[in-house]
Parts: sequence; C-alpha cells; structure tokens
Amino acid sequence: MKPVDEYDDQTIKLLADVALNYLKICLKNDHADQEKKKAIDYLNYLPNRSCIVAEKLEGKRLIAIQESDYQKAKKIFNLIRMENK
Repeated sequence: MKPVDEYDDQTIKLLADVALNYLKICLKNDHADQEKKKAIDYLNYLPNRSCIVAEKLEGKRLIAIQESDYQKAKKIFNLIRMENK
C-alpha cells in the first residue's frame, strides 16, 4: 500500500469526502467523542492539497459548532466561501 501522500488528487478527494461524511454522521447521531475524533484526525492526516481544502475546513467548522465556538465557525465559514468563489 502506498503512503497516503502519494495518492492522486481524485483518491485524496474521495478519502476526504468519506471522512467528512462520517464526521457528519457521528455528529448527527451523537456518537462517542472517540469516533468524532477519529474522523477529524483522519481529515487532518490527509495531505494538505488544494483539492480538499473545503473538506478540511468544513470538518473544523463542524467541530467548532459542536464546541459552541461560533466565532471560530463563522470565520471558517467565511474562508470556505472565499475558497469557493
């Protein structure tokens, strides 16, 4: 198996989407903090590439909301909006 940083952008994007969707499921169903941490840790583990900036930021935004850090969540939301322009 190749190290994750050797995967192509399409594969990295797919992995980021899966991790983000798992995080959303964990938050929606109020899964254990350990499962939420696994999802966000995996998103952070993925290499920093432009193809997954939005997914990484969205993961951080969701965690900020869960932790009631709405100011941080709003800043991240604004970054996501700028990235999508």
